Amino acid sequence: MKVFMLYRGPFGEQMVNNLVLRGLGGYTVGTFELTPELLEEEHPGEEIWSRLWEEPSRYVPRSLPQVRCDLLLVLGIHSRLGDLIPPIAERVGARSVLYPIDDRQHAPEGRKSVEEELERRGIHVEFPEPFCALEDSQDPLIREFCRHFGRPRFRVVREGGRIRAVEVLRDTPCGSAHAVAKKMVGLSCEDLRALKERLFQEHHNEENENYCLAEMDPLAPYMQEAGDILVDAFFEACGFPTTRDLILKEKEKGKVEFEALKRKLVEEEKRCETERTIRRILRELGLEA
Repeated sequence: MKVFMLYRGPFGEQMVNNLVLRGLGGYTVGTFELTPELLEEEHPGEEIWSRLWEEPSRYVPRSLPQVRCDLLLVLGIHSRLGDLIPPIAERVGARSVLYPIDDRQHAPEGRKSVEEELERRGIHVEFPEPFCALEDSQDPLIREFCRHFGRPRFRVVREGGRIRAVEVLRDTPCGSAHAVAKKMVGLSCEDLRALKERLFQEHHNEENENYCLAEMDPLAPYMQEAGDILVDAFFEACGFPTTRDLILKEKEKGKVEFEALKRKLVEEEKRCETERTIRRILRELGLEA
């Protein structure tokens, strides 16, 4: 599998560095920073933003590397540049595109048209929200990616009420799983609420080598959901009840109601940080909210 990465800014740089250093180094054929400023430099004086959606192929950067790949990763590019992805993907020979959305500014303005244009060209695309929610795929290339990165998985050794050792079996794309794992060794795991809070804090601790860079606005709580995903992965490795377990337990009592779950797990017990987590798990269980 050959991987090519488009990225922008600190968000994209952290993703690229972690992906290359922790698993995709041998697969990566190139990286390229794609920014609005680059297009403006290459097309001075043109009304790019009123024409881009009409002629995206015309605005594929001239400096784009001449590479061929199987999987194209789109990491944090400006929402205005989404229309460039179909012609770029075709030019580099990509068969699949991973276009994660960890921030509203990362979502392509014409997401539906981008998806349809890629499909028209015979290119598969997925938009995981957030990136670390990705666990598996029917697409063989994205499934191969998921062997290395996506929804985190840990192996945890507990002894005498403390965490003795932590191994990261699958890292988050941003690298927060490895950063958190280092901080958990030696901590008590007897108070689950305190453990959950520590995991969540370390997940976006800017002093760590890598930390979550997803948007945390209450209207788009991608970071909060990413934190819930990491906490659940760690709890599962410890043998503690996950949010999914708690929802299934409620299901055994009768009809599962979203508002009741939200009140219990988010507002009262503080088991998860955002209702997005509950909605995602209900979808995964086939119990749409």
